[in-house]
Amino acid sequence: MYSASSDSSTAGTRRSGSSGSSRSSTSPRTGGSAAPRRNSSVTSSSVSNKRDNPPPEGGGSERGNDLALVEAALFLSPDPLTRRRLAKLLGGVKLAYVDRLLDDLAETYRDPTRGIELYRVEGRATLRVKDVYVDRVAHLAPQQDIPRPVLRTLAVIAYNQPITQADLVRVRGNKAYGHVQELIERRLIRAEEHERTLLLHVTGEFLRHFGLSSPEEFRFHAASGSGEEGLQSGLEEVDDG
Repeated sequence: MYSASSDSSTAGTRRSGSSGSSRSSTSPRTGGSAAPRRNSSVTSSSVSNKRDNPPPEGGGSERGNDLALVEAALFLSPDPLTRRRLAKLLGGVKLAYVDRLLDDLAETYRDPTRGIELYRVEGRATLRVKDVYVDRVAHLAPQQDIPRPVLRTLAVIAYNQPITQADLVRVRGNKAYGHVQELIERRLIRAEEHERTLLLHVTGEFLRHFGLSSPEEFRFHAASGSGEEGLQSGLEEVDDG
């Protein structure tokens, strides 16, 4: 015998089954359909384009991270870094983006309350102490304990660079071999293989330590005999005398 109660019970059972089926179709436990996957090609494309086309001034955190990375690289590098080298460090970004980051850093360091400045020389960038503070902090630099004979060897290298180690030894004697090794360890010079000897150059650390803009500036002061304030006395004379 048909009754309303049995019909109601049947309908309730159908609703319950339908609801359960709906829940199970979305539950990961029952093997239902998964959430739609992201389009990886679109994602990777957007990432690669994000820094090829730099964000506007005052952009998001990625730009801030890039700025911090450039600052850290300039701080640690013994030599001024090229724009191309910085672009590679940032993952292959455009040089125009690197220029904007360097401009931002330069503007930050123009603040009179900052003791460091961004210095660009020969298409490269480095960080150095502002001239007004050099004399007051120079004694804290780790190069102050360089022996006078080693400083004289450094002066010969700076004045004649690039100079071969063979030519240097002819001027300074066999002791120059040890001097070269010490100066390399102090990151004041760098050496590259050249035929059967080494070709020696001063580094950005040398320029930064002695407050010079270029090796040519040192040559000018050495040739004029005026010396450069802040240079050790051994660097004021190029010849051993």
